[in-house]
Amino acid sequence: MRMFFIDESGTPEMGGTSSMVLGGVIIKCEDWPILSRKLAALKASFGISDLVEVKWRHIRHPGGRTNPLHSAANRL
Repeated sequence: MRMFFIDESGTPEMGGTSSMVLGGVIIKCEDWPILSRKLAALKASFGISDLVEVKWRHIRHPGGRTNPLHSAANRL
């Protein structure tokens, strides 16, 4: 069995971006536990909670305290 992760980026509405990007990755289900542990360790090394979903917008536009990556933004 395989897992398929898909995500999009971009907003077509007024004032949004002029492009929409769609990306995905397919992995074997048996590989997910290893990848999940490695991702958790990477996030921990930057002081990011394992419960936080890392989004590109939080890296590109660090913002303020509302950014869940705020504590790690200076190191990313």
